[in-house]
Amino acid sequence: MSIKNYMLNMRNNKYLMKHSASAAWLLGENIVSKIITLLVGVMVARYLGPTNLGILTYIISIMLILEPISSLGLKGILIRNMAREDEPYENISTCFIVKAVGALCASIVLFAWVYNHNNDNTYLIIALIMGLTLIVQSLDVFEYYYLATTKTKYIAISKFISQVATAILKILLIFMVAGVLWFAVANLVNVVIVFCLLICCYTFVDKRKLKIIFNKDKALMLLKESWPLVVASYGSIINMNIDKIMIGNILDIKSVGLYEVVVKLSTFAYFIPVVIGNTL
Repeated sequence: MSIKNYMLNMRNNKYLMKHSASAAWLLGENIVSKIITLLVGVMVARYLGPTNLGILTYIISIMLILEPISSLGLKGILIRNMAREDEPYENISTCFIVKAVGALCASIVLFAWVYNHNNDNTYLIIALIMGLTLIVQSLDVFEYYYLATTKTKYIAISKFISQVATAILKILLIFMVAGVLWFAVANLVNVVIVFCLLICCYTFVDKRKLKIIFNKDKALMLLKESWPLVVASYGSIINMNIDKIMIGNILDIKSVGLYEVVVKLSTFAYFIPVVIGNTL
C-alpha cells in the first residue's frame, strides 16, 4: 500500500481521526503548559529560594502520596461507564460525592501528618490549602466526561487559560514580594479556574443541567471495581514522591528545594505517553 493510499484510509477512518484530534488537543495543551510551568517555575524557585520552595514541595509531595485516597482509581472506570451510557448525570454526581468524601479523608490525614512532623504555622496553613485543593479536585469528574466523549478541546482550552492566569498571578506575586503561602494559594486558584471553566462548558456549551443524584449501589460498585487500581497506583506514586519526603526528614527542607528544581527538569517529557493513553 502506498503512503498516499494509507493516508487516505486514515482520513476516512472517522474513529481514528476523532481520537487523533483528541490526542492532538491534549498534547498541544500539555506542551504549552509544560513550557509555561518550566519558565515560571524557574522564576518562582529563584524568588522563593531553596527553603521556601522546599516547604512547598515537601507538603505537595505528601499530598500526592495521599491523592489515591481522593481519586480512588475511578478515572478509567468512570470514563468507560460514561462512554457506554447516554446520560452522564448519575455517574458524574455519584462519583463526585464518593471522591469528595475520599478527598476530605485525605485532607485530614495530610494535616495530621504535617502537624505531627512540623508543628509550624507556615507548614500547617499550606497543608490546609493543599487539603482544600484535594477537595476541589473532586470536580475532575467533568474532565472525565469530556475524555469519555472525546471532546478534549474543552479540557485543553480550560487548562491553557488556567495555566496562563496562574502564571500571571505568580509573576505578580513575585513583584509584590509575597510569601510562600500565596504561592500555595496560586496552586489552588489554578485548579479552581480549570474546573469552573469545565463546568461552564458542561452547562452552557453542552446544554446539560447540573444534577445531584447519588446512587448507593453504583457507588459501591465503583469502589468494588476501583480498589485494585488504588493499590496498584501507590507503587508509582510512592516511587515518584517519597524521595522528597525522605530528604526533608533525613537532611533538611532546603535540600528538598534544591532537589525539586533538578527533578522538574528531568521529568519534563513524562506527560507524552500519558496524554496518548488517556485518549484511546
